[in-house]
Amino acid sequence: MKYLKNIVILLSFVFCLQNVNAQNILSNIKTISQEEFNQIQDPQAGDIFMIKDVGKILYFSGKQWFAMQGECFPKPVSPRIDNIVQSENVIQISFDDAKRKFQQYIIKENNSNKEYIVKNSPAVIAINELNGKLSFTVLGKNECGISGPVSVESIEIIKGE
Repeated sequence: MKYLKNIVILLSFVFCLQNVNAQNILSNIKTISQEEFNQIQDPQAGDIFMIKDVGKILYFSGKQWFAMQGECFPKPVSPRIDNIVQSENVIQISFDDAKRKFQQYIIKENNSNKEYIVKNSPAVIAINELNGKLSFTVLGKNECGISGPVSVESIEIIKGE
């Protein structure tokens, strides 16, 4: 999918530079590795390379290389936290996980450095704090990176002695 978007960007770019037909451009795209690209010494005007290991298309104008960097897809999405329930020594966090096929989730305790990676909702996390307020953020994570936070929820931890 990201390569298709790169090709569309490249075609638009090339049509702005010169009037050539799309089929000629597509048939001239060579798929190579970054290492192979680094070894090119005498590129010709119009050379087009798709660097397969970094998702980038490079076009040589005759004077310089133009890079079209692809976007990773799908981008990670932070879910909305629906509910946090404490029982005994665990907290159960429920969140909207519509993107579960494409990502994992990072649950961060905002008042510590603890992070938990979970696949879906509800997530069950063991707690050791006797008393106090715990604040949580749930982030989406996949090959494209980590999403920004959408919501932060807190729960008051009160345990009997």
